Amino acid sequence: MTAIVSESRWLFAAKALCVHLAICLFVVLLVSFLVFKVWYPYPYYEMVGSLKLMGLIVAVDLVCGPLLTFVVANPAKPKRELMRDFGLIGLIQLAALAYGLYALAQSRPVALAFDKDRFYAVTAVQIEPERLNKAPEAFRSLPLLGMYEVGTRKPKNEREFLEGVNLSLAGIPPAVRADWWLPRKDVEADITAARIPLKNLMDKYPERAKIIRQHFGRQNIDNIYYLPLTSEKTLDWIMVIDNNNKAIAYIPVDGFL
Repeated sequence: MTAIVSESRWLFAAKALCVHLAICLFVVLLVSFLVFKVWYPYPYYEMVGSLKLMGLIVAVDLVCGPLLTFVVANPAKPKRELMRDFGLIGLIQLAALAYGLYALAQSRPVALAFDKDRFYAVTAVQIEPERLNKAPEAFRSLPLLGMYEVGTRKPKNEREFLEGVNLSLAGIPPAVRADWWLPRKDVEADITAARIPLKNLMDKYPERAKIIRQHFGRQNIDNIYYLPLTSEKTLDWIMVIDNNNKAIAYIPVDGFL
C-alpha cells in the first residue's frame, strides 16, 4: 500500500513539474523576445553585458520554480494547502522576474550616439535625469522600444569645453550627456568625414582581417567603410557602413588604427 501511495505521489509531482515547466518556458520565450529583439538587439546584448542577467532569470524561472513545485506537490495535501504552496512559489518567481526585468531595463541601450570618431551605445543608467531634461525636445524621455540615433554637439564656450574635459576624464563621455545630443541628420556630414575604409583596417591588421572576412567572404569591400562601435563595457566592436552611412554589419574586432 505504501509503495502505491509513494508511486502516486511521484507521478503527481512529475505532472505538476511538467505543467509548471511548460508555463515557465512560455514566459521565458516572451522575455527573450523582449530582451533580444527589442531592448538588446544584436550586437548590444554582447556589448552591454545582458547575457549573465538573462541567464540568471532563465535559471530561476526554468530550474528553481519547477523544482520547488516538484518538492511541494503531494496529492495527500488538502487542495487549499497545495494552492497556497504553488501560489508562494509563483510569487517568488514573479518577484525575481520583476527584479531581473527592472535591472535589464535600466541597463538597456537607449541611444546610438556618434561622437567625433566612433559610435557609442548609451545605456539608460548612464543618463543623468537633469541632463535629459535639458536635451532637445525630441529626446527628453528615454525610449521604451528601440534606440535614438543621435550625434553630439561641440562645446558652446570655454567653460563648457573645460567641463567636458573633466567629465571625459571622469569616464563620462559626450555621448552620454543628453543635453549635448543632436539629431543624427545634423551630424551626417561628420560621420562621412570620420568613416574609415574597411580595407585600411584589414591591410594594417591581418588577424582582424580574418575575422572580417568571415562576414564578407570574397565580396568587394572597396566602397565599404566602418567606425568603431563602443560602449561602457567594451571597445572591441566595429559598425560596418555603406556609402550612405547605413549599418550593414557589426563585427567583434578592435576598430582603432
